[in-house]
Amino acid sequence: MRRMDDPMYAKAYQSYSEQRQRCLNPRNKRFKNYGARGIEVRYERQEFIEWWFRELTKRPTWRDPTVGRLDHGGHYEFGNVRLEERSENSKEMRARIGSIRPLRPILIFDQNADLVYRAPSVKDAAAWVGASPGNITAVASGAYGCKTIRGYVVRYEEDACVSSR
Repeated sequence: MRRMDDPMYAKAYQSYSEQRQRCLNPRNKRFKNYGARGIEVRYERQEFIEWWFRELTKRPTWRDPTVGRLDHGGHYEFGNVRLEERSENSKEMRARIGSIRPLRPILIFDQNADLVYRAPSVKDAAAWVGASPGNITAVASGAYGCKTIRGYVVRYEEDACVSSR
């Protein structure tokens, strides 16, 4: 059983507490971006901490893990959260608020040109396809004559010509 004197346990506990504060406390300075938009924490503390350590064992070299949401409009719930390095989460957060660059949605099509997924960012598209973000970017932009990756056609949403069927 892990305890609060374990730095990683304390970090997991703090992460859960901060999520709840952002979603439940109207006096929290970030409430307007979370709780006021209806975003909820949909797991219990102990479930979250157990999940944290299961995920952390897959990434033993990480020193500063944090929780990121796959769908930034979605709730804090299993299936919509991932453990990531704080530096990656910070880059994505700055991109969402415009200090780096806005996120560019990616459309993923099957070989029949049917849309199968709309990813909110290159990072999310990479996770869905099972490829690196760099490879997704290369294929989406048409670099090196690449047209597909892992059997999928990927395009930036603003570049795709999508017809309704």
